[in-house]
Parts: sequence; C-alpha cells; structure tokens
Amino acid sequence: MTHMEFKSRVGADGVLKVALTLGQEEADREVRVIVEPMDALASPMTQHHNSAICPSPTAIASERVLSKDWLRPEEDEAWRDL
Repeated sequence: MTHMEFKSRVGADGVLKVALTLGQEEADREVRVIVEPMDALASPMTQHHNSAICPSPTAIASERVLSKDWLRPEEDEAWRDL
C-alpha cells in the first residue's frame, strides 16, 4: 500500500463516516488516519495558528532533542537582547 489521501465531508449529525476498500492483501494491516479540516490547509495563517495548538508529529519528536540546546546558558545569553 502506498500513501493515500482523500477528501470527505462531516455529516449534518457531526459524524464522519469513511469506508475504504483496500484489498484482501491489506487485511489485518495497521494504518494511520489523520483528520484535519480543509480550511486549515487553505490559509497559511490558519495553518500556523492550528499548528501552534496541535504541533506536527515532527515538532513533537524534535522537541526533546532540541531542548538540550535550548536549555543551555549560552543559548539564554544569545537570545537575551531579543
């Protein structure tokens, strides 16, 4: 299976119903489903706002590694005047 992306619409009842036929060869395979509103993708400002609320998986994974540099006294000194 390759990466798949599709659009759908939340029903008037607030429920998103999705059924995809992927084929027997994909049976019992775990997949990841990400739901994000299309209007969040349309505007860079909205996308930035949403990413501040719900950071990307890459940002979450990077934070621990980067925090080692961010928390050094030299880093505090470098940003002191900003």
